[in-house]
Amino acid sequence: MSEQQTPEMLRLSLQDLVLRVKICKLGSIEETLSEAIDPPLAKNIRRAIDSLIDVKALTPGEDLTPLGRQLAKLPLDVFLGKLILLGSLFGCLDAALTIAAVLSSKSPFAAPMGARAQADLARLGFKKGV
Repeated sequence: MSEQQTPEMLRLSLQDLVLRVKICKLGSIEETLSEAIDPPLAKNIRRAIDSLIDVKALTPGEDLTPLGRQLAKLPLDVFLGKLILLGSLFGCLDAALTIAAVLSSKSPFAAPMGARAQADLARLGFKKGV
């Protein structure tokens, strides 16, 4: 275990962090994030900005769009947030929520490292209805 924890800025999704910078009107995204004590890599910042432009949360000029303002309010990945917002608009929110929930969680069928036999037994219990 390391002496110090990884800074929160490096543990968070950079897309969320970029949206926070824009909401708080802190100036240029890349300049603001590069001034941090432990800044993320410039290429990772650029990737986050590009993905937000692709999802239409930012304009090519890096301004926040109305969709970006709504996505910043949701406590989840921007792609899943857009899925849920569009599901609401198109009247299929139940399906969108189900899909988002499945995509945001790990598979219940994944076996823990070194406990394959125990996981198989637990799975058999579901099959038999025990």
